[in-house]
Amino acid sequence: MAHTWVLLLGVIAICAYADMAGRIAAITGRAVFDLIRERLGARTALVNLAASYLVTVITLAAELGGVALALRLAVGLAGQRSVRTACRTFGRCSAGRARSGCGSAAGSAGCWC
Repeated sequence: MAHTWVLLLGVIAICAYADMAGRIAAITGRAVFDLIRERLGARTALVNLAASYLVTVITLAAELGGVALALRLAVGLAGQRSVRTACRTFGRCSAGRARSGCGSAAGSAGCWC
């Protein structure tokens, strides 16, 4: 419970960034990465891109952990077995999106386990 403030701050920051990025993309018709690269340079754009990818991977890990925990509580799968099952289930569910180019990090989750 001592680190609840980090969770709240993170959720607020992700929501604010997603809102701003969505508005910028909707108005300009260009990706945020392109605009940052144009105005602030390639290094700053690369830092922004890496941070965005890191947040995506952390979110994927949290989702897989949640599925593993739910499987463990509902079915009684123990330890690594619940994590492997969650990875494979999540990978199968999002494989269609990965083939279409959307959610490719999520689509490859089944390959990680």
